[in-house]
Amino acid sequence: MRSYAVNSPEAVNRLLALTALADGHVSKVEIEALEAAGAEATGTPGAVMRGVLHGLCEDLMLADPLRWDGVIRLDSEMLAALFDEVQNPELRMRALRLGLKVAHADQHLHDAESQLLLDAMNRWGMLEQEPRPASPSATS
Repeated sequence: MRSYAVNSPEAVNRLLALTALADGHVSKVEIEALEAAGAEATGTPGAVMRGVLHGLCEDLMLADPLRWDGVIRLDSEMLAALFDEVQNPELRMRALRLGLKVAHADQHLHDAESQLLLDAMNRWGMLEQEPRPASPSATS
C-alpha cells in the first residue's frame, strides 16, 4: 500500500475512499458524496479524490487479489498505518464526520463501513475503554 505524507489531502481522502469501498459496492451517489467530502475535508478538487480512489483500488488489488469476496479486508497493522497518516485532531474529526456522510450516501450503512469508522475512532483514542457510570437520571 502506498504511503502519503501525514495530514496530507491524499491521506485524508484515502480514508474517505476506503469508507466508500468498505462494503465492496460503490454507487454513483457514493462517488458524488465522496468527491464532495474530499473537497470539503481538504479543499481539493474532485480530480484529486478520483486519483486517490484509483490508487487505492490498485493497491487493494495488488495487496491480495485472490481474497476478494466483496468486502474490503485489511489487516489491523495496515489499517493502523493508514489511520496514523492522519494525526491532526481536527482532520480526524472531519474525516469521521464526512466518512459517515459518504457511507450513508446510498441510504444504507453497511456493517463494514461502520466497523471501519469505529476502527478509526478506536485507533485515534476516541472510544472509552471503560463504561461510564449511569447518570443519576438514568437510574431513577
